[in-house]
Amino acid sequence: MDTITHAISGAVIGAATSRGNPQEMRRRALWGALFAAFPDTDAAIALFTDTLTYLNAHRGVTHSVVLLPAWAALLGWIAARVRGQRWRDMASLAAAALAAHILGDLITSYGTRIFAPVYDAPLAFPITFIIDPVFTLILLAGLVAALARSRPVFATASGVVLCGWLVLQVFAQQAATRVGIAYAETLGVPDAPVVAFPQPLSPFNWKIVIAEGDNYHRAYLNLLEDESRPPAGEAAAFITRLRSAYQPADALQWEIHKRWPRGEELRALAVAAWEAPAFEGFREFALLPYVTAIRGDTRDVCVWFTDLRFTLPAMQAPFEYAMCRDADGWALNVE
Repeated sequence: MDTITHAISGAVIGAATSRGNPQEMRRRALWGALFAAFPDTDAAIALFTDTLTYLNAHRGVTHSVVLLPAWAALLGWIAARVRGQRWRDMASLAAAALAAHILGDLITSYGTRIFAPVYDAPLAFPITFIIDPVFTLILLAGLVAALARSRPVFATASGVVLCGWLVLQVFAQQAATRVGIAYAETLGVPDAPVVAFPQPLSPFNWKIVIAEGDNYHRAYLNLLEDESRPPAGEAAAFITRLRSAYQPADALQWEIHKRWPRGEELRALAVAAWEAPAFEGFREFALLPYVTAIRGDTRDVCVWFTDLRFTLPAMQAPFEYAMCRDADGWALNVE
């Protein structure tokens, strides 16, 4: 989730836990925002390491529930030193704000290492898109009302409404998954893994992926649509093209993404690129990897990979990297 939304969530917690005094409420909202934004300071890792290392280190130790008490104690101590506040009060607020940040990231598709450094694998329960305007506006409305009227109850109410919004998204994800399971049965692979990923623009937009061996079956679903939408032309606005991709369950356009290219020679080349030591970081990061392109000749060639989790209609795939081979062997190309 974006850092601005995280900061707003911390501000809401600060306002909701105040006594209603306007000055105290503003102070706690400010500190709550700072505390909730703190985990994303791990973005500074990108300044000191390579791209793939950063992809795996992000949402690591600063997002860990194991280390949350230590971070809360440290942040509470800093706040107490800066403003002369009670350390215990500030540490409690920091703990709540950090927990809100961790939960906010856990419900997106990226994955969060919530048990680092004890257990370093990323976990995700993807029910909301990484940027969800409704999620943000629910919190922002509660915060503005609470600060304007000096009544913490408005901040608390926004948290309750947000919980209802997330419950809706849970049910939407389950409905999308059932659509994928039904299609897997028609393919004759009822036991194939089915995953539904939240998408932009609406909580009813989902990307369904069925992993069948080395093939991924992918479709874009809108749970509320009852009539198929005509595809938008290339000249249409980005939002129009994006919206038109999501179809009702009975008109889904399933596409197959092959993990490896056709042909033994190209497949062997792609496998060699995938297994190169320099690509270890992407192997660790990618959940649904596949080859998007092979360019070059037999001597100088690049094999491009991306992760199907993050692809969106009407836009270039993010997190797309190439392994390139020359006379010196395989090397990472992130351009």
